[in-house]
Amino acid sequence: MNEPQKNLQTVFLLAAGMGNPSCMTIQAREILESCQVLIGSKRILEPFLDLGLPTFSAFQPEQIGSYLLSHPQFERAAVLFSGDVGFYSGARLLAQTLSGLPGMQVQWVCGISSPAYLCARLGMAWEDVFLMSLHGRESNWLGAVASHAKTFLLTGGSQTVTGLCQCLCQHGFADVMVHVGERLSYPDERITTATAGTLSNRSFAPLSVMLVENPRAGMSGPVTHGLDDSMFVRGRVPMTKSEVRSVSLSKLQLYPEDIVYDIGAGTGSVSVEIARQIPYGAVYAIERHQEALSLLRENRSRFGVPNLHIISGSAPQALAQLPAPDRVFLGGTGGGMELILSALLDKNPKVRVVLNAVTLETLTHSMKALQTLGFHDPDILQLSVAKAKQVGGYHMMQGQNPIYILAADGPGAIS
Repeated sequence: MNEPQKNLQTVFLLAAGMGNPSCMTIQAREILESCQVLIGSKRILEPFLDLGLPTFSAFQPEQIGSYLLSHPQFERAAVLFSGDVGFYSGARLLAQTLSGLPGMQVQWVCGISSPAYLCARLGMAWEDVFLMSLHGRESNWLGAVASHAKTFLLTGGSQTVTGLCQCLCQHGFADVMVHVGERLSYPDERITTATAGTLSNRSFAPLSVMLVENPRAGMSGPVTHGLDDSMFVRGRVPMTKSEVRSVSLSKLQLYPEDIVYDIGAGTGSVSVEIARQIPYGAVYAIERHQEALSLLRENRSRFGVPNLHIISGSAPQALAQLPAPDRVFLGGTGGGMELILSALLDKNPKVRVVLNAVTLETLTHSMKALQTLGFHDPDILQLSVAKAKQVGGYHMMQGQNPIYILAADGPGAIS
């Protein structure tokens, strides 16, 4: 004899807008009023207490799932999220949790997101806005501002509007226009527009969002690597030349969110080029010579790459407190090749390294170190570059020193 089938619990993941009930869609309001229990954070639930429905204040998926399982009498439950369920909300994780529980079906109900609302209040289209959340997340938002004409930032926790504006000023963006939306949709809503420099000493409500307009985004030269050497401040510090730099960066096989070390960074030409290729990642330029450190700072400022972090010191000691790298360029190791490679593998056994060697001795030492430490068979090439120089009415090809470029993946990478 078959057992009677239990009634399903329908859980609506429901977008409540910014917080004011008047911003909720008609569809969402009708579904909410048809439910038997409301679940969400205290701030989100508060405007709907007048409905007289049972409420449960929670936001952790496991806690919500346990509550629903222990209250099967609620056949229609609404879990409220601020803004839109598809924009940096907890809806995705909750849906995954509830879908694994018996007798539950999940439905998503969309709403008005904070970027859509703010842009509407500003009279601005938002299809070209780059969207980021800084609420409990580590992200290279400065790189996004440098790369995009419009960047929306969902602030939160330690990432306050004031602190973000101060950071913009410190990295050469004091003149960018910032739109701040405080307590959007509430009666005391306030929208402020001014430069980052103007706003850097003002206070804003914790419940705030930002939209940064940077008209200079992407204007620091061509987007491809291999910038002309004349674009960099050089001084007397050796610099990896344009053509060698271009091939070396290609061998790094960069991804947009990579963490990259440039060990023996010199003038920073390689660091700058890497930083421009990974706007959502970070580059750590390790250098011990004071003149080179000064040039690094000048070139970072010249090219507007705030995701380039300058580390004063020698490898491997200077690497100790840095995040694990995905890629490493070794332009100068000061004779400590094996120690440096070993330290890199301790941080990430899958790390990909690219080395430049000018002398046969450095080539031999590099090959031996890679082999000893178990790196996969390196890709080795010799690059010879000749550039034309005008002599009177003629052009003569003038050769540069040949250079060896080695690229290899750590033993933890899939070969």
